[in-house]
Amino acid sequence: MIEGDLPGGNVRLHFDDETATRQDIAALLANRSAEAQVYYCGPPGFMAAVGRAAEHWPEGTVHFETFQPPDFDGAPPEPFVIELREGRMVEVSAQTTALAALRAAGVPLLASCENGVCGTCECVTLSGQPIHRDSVLSKDARGHRFIPCVSRATGVLKLDL
Repeated sequence: MIEGDLPGGNVRLHFDDETATRQDIAALLANRSAEAQVYYCGPPGFMAAVGRAAEHWPEGTVHFETFQPPDFDGAPPEPFVIELREGRMVEVSAQTTALAALRAAGVPLLASCENGVCGTCECVTLSGQPIHRDSVLSKDARGHRFIPCVSRATGVLKLDL
């Protein structure tokens, strides 16, 4: 275990393979001091445990990085339509992603992971009902942003592209 008197005393490392250093994550995150932020990354079990333990923390105080897309309900994707700013319609079939459909329609979009974990392909939504399947957008951003590599929509989704 490394704990300590690092600059600011804000860093503690605990290793789960050492029984004496295992932490009760829920207890650790139960109470939040006024300035506290939590940053985490790790294997799926750890990510889920920290996410559950920090659900009561205020928006913007919990930060994480993940390298795999989240699991979803497994419902088959439904087709939808993207309306571009100038009014052109791009159909997205159930078998393709919004990102692939947009690129096929000649809309140049940057992308990196194409798994919904990096945010490189993030777009502004103007109207419509997105079905968010990413792990990068905050609750607030979900009201006006869209990740086309993994997310879908119901009906027509208008994007600022």
